[in-house]
Amino acid sequence: MRIGVDVMGGDNAPDEILKGCFAALQKLPREDTLVRFGKGDIIEDAIKDRGLSKDGPNASIEVIHCSEVIEMDDPPVEAVRSKRDSSISRAAEYA
Repeated sequence: MRIGVDVMGGDNAPDEILKGCFAALQKLPREDTLVRFGKGDIIEDAIKDRGLSKDGPNASIEVIHCSEVIEMDDPPVEAVRSKRDSSISRAAEYA
């Protein structure tokens, strides 16, 4: 199973979202993939800081770099339409 996570969305993102992703890795079976959407350098650094590899003993990690972020004060519909490379837009289109 592939599980997509918008790392840049939510309160205290991306730190709290990444913490949740790392906790989930320990509970997911090896055949699952945790697909993380967001600023690639931030996600990659967090993976390295924890000494993890993308193909560890449990679920694997896939990183989809997104160059844009929808901010809290952005008008929702306009932001999704104009920021096509945002993490939420890319996650919604991912198949």
